[in-house]
Amino acid sequence: MPPLRLLRLSALLFLLFAGCAAHRETVRIESFPPGARVQVNGEERGTTPLVVTLETGRPHSLRLDRTGFVTEDLRLVPVQNAEKNGLLRFGPRVRSGYYQTFEPNPVEVALRSTLLPPARGMGGFSAMAERVRSADAMLEEGTITAEDHGWIVEQIIDAYR
Repeated sequence: MPPLRLLRLSALLFLLFAGCAAHRETVRIESFPPGARVQVNGEERGTTPLVVTLETGRPHSLRLDRTGFVTEDLRLVPVQNAEKNGLLRFGPRVRSGYYQTFEPNPVEVALRSTLLPPARGMGGFSAMAERVRSADAMLEEGTITAEDHGWIVEQIIDAYR
């Protein structure tokens, strides 16, 4: 094959396959209080606050788990990125997720204590005091930290307002 023809074929193949690799985006995951274990698509990734890199061409499932708090399951779905939406879009880049981004970014989750009542305002002062005593016991056992305890008690008081 003549060198010029080989060069043209190589250039054509490069243009055809450029952008075929999956496009990735960095996503910050935060929880309040911090320290929740994070799973992305069932795989352990660390504890919050955490930065992960994800493919934008598909949705991802997130699970945040922390002792004393309700496990949160979320779905992170890519949306069209207005900054990259030009008049001309190429097939390989569309499939790779190049024109998409994750929102919200950062992902911020306020964890709910397992000691909260099922609905706001249920029960009286004695029910609220019992839930606070349960939080105190978790603190004494070392199941939760002092910071977690403060967060939980604040949520309990707020639930009974």
